[in-house]
Amino acid sequence: MSEVKTTSLAAFASQSRAWRQQMGWTQVEAGEKLGYSASLVSGIETMDKTPTADFAQRCDKAFNSPGTFETLQELVGREAYPAFFAPVVPFEREAVRIHGWELGAIPGLLQT
Repeated sequence: MSEVKTTSLAAFASQSRAWRQQMGWTQVEAGEKLGYSASLVSGIETMDKTPTADFAQRCDKAFNSPGTFETLQELVGREAYPAFFAPVVPFEREAVRIHGWELGAIPGLLQT
């Protein structure tokens, strides 16, 4: 028996397409109802673009599916980073400022 592994992004895209088709909406109509462009709706359904938290909330509200799209969007966000970096993501989202330091970068006149 073969196992098919589906990414969260693919699950979000297929759910979005299925709900839109169930409502009988075109991508243009869905974009108008969600407050986004039809090209963004198309990009999310073809997995060319990543859904934002706001897009997921609006999908839940428009399709009357509380929590479905928000949960999928959180999973998409978790898959975007390597596993070792996952504990840092919540801190990075709440950070006011992020400083970077590189040993290989020497600024200004010291380069010559």
